[in-house]
Amino acid sequence: MELSSLAVDLLCRPYLILKHEHLRQYYNEYGAKHDSVEWVQSRLNPKNRVNSLDNSSSRWRVDGSTASGTQFFIVPLDLLPELEPLRIDVFIRDQLRHPPSLRSDLDLNLGVPIQENRALARLGISRHLCRALDQQCIRDPSFLARYHRLPFGSRLFFTNVSSNPRDMELLVIPTFDLEGAALSVKSLQKLWNDIPREQWPETVDLSRLRFIRQLHESITLVELVDEAAGKMQQFAFKSNTNDLTYLYHELRFLLQCPPHPNIMPRPVRLVTKKSNFGGKAGVFGFLLQYFPRGSIRDFLPRRVSGALLPMSQRLSLCIEVTSALMHIKEQCGTFYSDLRPDNVLLSDTGHAIVCDFEQRGNHYEWCPPETLPYLYLENLKSAEGETKLCSLADWTYIVKSLLDMEHPPLHHRYLNIKELSSINRPWLRLDPLRQERAMVYTLGLFIYAVFEGLSGIRRTISHSYPTEPSLEFPQMRFTPTQVQMIIRKCTHDAPEWRINQIDAALQWWCDELSWANDALENLESENSDFGCGRPLLPEVLAALQEINITEDGRL
Repeated sequence: MELSSLAVDLLCRPYLILKHEHLRQYYNEYGAKHDSVEWVQSRLNPKNRVNSLDNSSSRWRVDGSTASGTQFFIVPLDLLPELEPLRIDVFIRDQLRHPPSLRSDLDLNLGVPIQENRALARLGISRHLCRALDQQCIRDPSFLARYHRLPFGSRLFFTNVSSNPRDMELLVIPTFDLEGAALSVKSLQKLWNDIPREQWPETVDLSRLRFIRQLHESITLVELVDEAAGKMQQFAFKSNTNDLTYLYHELRFLLQCPPHPNIMPRPVRLVTKKSNFGGKAGVFGFLLQYFPRGSIRDFLPRRVSGALLPMSQRLSLCIEVTSALMHIKEQCGTFYSDLRPDNVLLSDTGHAIVCDFEQRGNHYEWCPPETLPYLYLENLKSAEGETKLCSLADWTYIVKSLLDMEHPPLHHRYLNIKELSSINRPWLRLDPLRQERAMVYTLGLFIYAVFEGLSGIRRTISHSYPTEPSLEFPQMRFTPTQVQMIIRKCTHDAPEWRINQIDAALQWWCDELSWANDALENLESENSDFGCGRPLLPEVLAALQEINITEDGRL
């Protein structure tokens, strides 16, 4: 079974229950094997051969990708170093929509789970797209001049991928709607009038920033002239090209959060850009302190495998993150749902910095079991308009909950962002005590990843790492016995994880929704016992602090 963006999206979410027939039909139509295709699409046909993937002379550079290998961060080198961070990405269709010969020659399926930018830049599809963009510039010499004037977050969409890059058709899609949705600083200050004006940073126009590299879907490394020092200074530019609600939620949190040594500092500047229509200066992101060492996701397996990360330092990282979570809970009155190694940075001095407060929600394998029923409901609700709920007849409580469930439109969530402590509705369904115990669950998984030196707790088809986990939770190899006991307490109620192909995934989601159906009834009860077997954050911190580890790693 070949991987594709659509397949990963359906196989890894419960609405496979509603859409599995669509997936089967999709594979029957587009997932033809190489030995069953007609001559016109065969890789033996000289017309379908990719003559070269050499892009050493290309004037475009691939910095990464997202959306399961269908969205690429590709930069025009001829516009550097004066290029603004316009967040104009390149898109292609789902991998199975392209001829089988090209899917193999261009490594299309390999790009679905890859998270590491250097590995992705070496793939055939990345190099082929650079050559296609070179051809576009040759055909249309004014292309780059128009590129520079496109609205923030516009899209370059290749409607086809062919063996000859000259035959690839490029569609330019300006995103005027994003500019219309952006709020001005004054509008945000009026909406959030409980935040003192002195806590708001100064603004900087997007045109004053200079693009260096796209580090992540929402993080761009940029330079800004430090007028006081008279030199360029590097910052992390946080932005979002899909939904500004998440971006504004993080901004509000950072402006309100009292300083903590292990939490991302407040934004340095708000980044604004004037709309092409009306001249409104909307907020499109903000500048954060840049931590060159990056996250601990890739740091952990490298250091632990080489025996270069002492147990005392692993313990310190866990204590610092636990302290940060307590600060979020006690000083900010909210929760943090997105804890995993990706979202913990390393400072220059080796201390943990918790980041990314969009609260979009974590990967399923990192989610506390008490939030999963509500996550499943959210996912099924998103597919409700396409299929009938009669497919869920065996799960009466889920159907009842879906019928009772309000799914507010985007603008409703947007305008009420002041009242929401998070836009992560599954966590909002929990009372404060349950929220803390849910945080403890993800903290337990994080402690496990740190002591075992893992980028993630499981291998999944939706994302891969430069160093794949050599074992999966709850297997332990390096973790001291005392820490194992803390992990076991924190991850009380941890579900098992199974991944297979369509039939196995379908059965897995049937079983999972049956469990969620019973769990919903329990969660709605005042006597619910979910999470009661877990300690609270102060107890975890105290237990970690009681551990004494010598420099040679002994307890």
